[in-house]
Amino acid sequence: MVRTSNALDPGLRTLQVELQLDNAERELFPGAYAEVHFKLAGNAQSLRLPANTVLFRAPGLQVAIVDAQRAFN
Repeated sequence: MVRTSNALDPGLRTLQVELQLDNAERELFPGAYAEVHFKLAGNAQSLRLPANTVLFRAPGLQVAIVDAQRAFN
């Protein structure tokens, strides 16, 4: 990854990034869009959340947590 916008789009729940890759076979064209899936290795310090637990609020991002007694956010 070359750079990121560092801002999630609350409507689409996406993050814009810029990638740099070898295009020797000319499969990608200038100005074209592509869909990319990242296979990222996790580790003991990684926190993985389901996408539907991320809340986009005016003060900033929050994570919804639900336990047996009540819901938090």
